[in-house]
Amino acid sequence: MKKKVNMNFGSPVFFTVLFFLISFLPLPLNGQTDGRKLLEDVKRNFEQVKDYRADMDIRVDINMIKVPDTKVKLLFKAPDKMRIVSDNFAMLPKEGLNFSPSTILKGDNSIIFEKEEIHAGTRIGIVKVIPLGGASDIVLSTVKVDMDRLLILQVESTTRTKGTFVIDMDYNKSLTPFPLPSKMSFKFDMSRQSVMQGFGNDQSPKKENEKKNKRKPSEGTIKITYSGYVVNKGIPDSEFIEKEEKK
Repeated sequence: MKKKVNMNFGSPVFFTVLFFLISFLPLPLNGQTDGRKLLEDVKRNFEQVKDYRADMDIRVDINMIKVPDTKVKLLFKAPDKMRIVSDNFAMLPKEGLNFSPSTILKGDNSIIFEKEEIHAGTRIGIVKVIPLGGASDIVLSTVKVDMDRLLILQVESTTRTKGTFVIDMDYNKSLTPFPLPSKMSFKFDMSRQSVMQGFGNDQSPKKENEKKNKRKPSEGTIKITYSGYVVNKGIPDSEFIEKEEKK
């Protein structure tokens, strides 16, 4: 007949066994990083930037649309004020320039840490972000994060109405010690109509081609090189008001 073993839950033996078992449990689950915490850490790192000005050299390569290389100025003020200062350059797609780590965490989201990879000695965390509730145009975003520097390297988003876009970012500490990109690449595929509206092009397509081009996908790339960063020196709210509104 087997004897019953009474375990004293307050005994040192119990706590030794418990510690031994816990040490082999995956933390937090399956040995994975907490995706939400990682993105919150990235957001917190970016929050040291209160405002900045920057010069941007922009090169646009879009099917069916010719846009000359342009220089513009970008103004940003936390949390979400942004303005492009230019007399002749059309508006860029909002998903491109109006991007910061805080935009990823807006609203209700399901966040899943997918995996960690090593590229050229850099630990890269891959996080899936799924907006909940159906209010967002974005269906799914895949975010690649430099886990040591807490910088977003890439965001690939699938939308309901504008196809898929990919934002890639490079960083250079010699340009600025703050978590701001030195280069950005914005790749997208949209209908011709969406692209024309996004760029505010003054030249409308000919009527006979409108129906033909309306549903034809247009793939493109916008490459931005940043320079002349002026960070945390203060920018008055009045500088974010367009000239027409000031009159």
